[in-house]
Amino acid sequence: MRRQVFVQRHAQRGAAGWYRIHPLFREFLCELLTRMLDADAYRAHLQQLAQGCARAGQVERAIELLLEARSARLAGELLARHAVDLWRAGRVRQLASLARQIREAEEPETGWVDFWEGMALSSHDESSS
Repeated sequence: MRRQVFVQRHAQRGAAGWYRIHPLFREFLCELLTRMLDADAYRAHLQQLAQGCARAGQVERAIELLLEARSARLAGELLARHAVDLWRAGRVRQLASLARQIREAEEPETGWVDFWEGMALSSHDESSS
């Protein structure tokens, strides 16, 4: 019997699929990786992971990884490209949260990020009324 306690494989039709790692195991692996790589190499690794997530349609996770890599500019560009999709999918709170995190990452030139944060917050306010 295969238990898949730390790693679970998720199949996708017509694709290689993806894996979900238990949060504690992920934390351990990330800590190990930070010890093995210098800061620049670690950030580059996170950016590569973010690209893979974005290609797999996991845009929110990709943005989180870019923010962790201190690449708020790239996170903002990714959000600007996918904000309409998040909006249409009803992921308004997530859109506002990601936009706020990008803005707070001390990156200039967040015009589109500010726009989508405002749209998401105004939509949330209207739906709360």
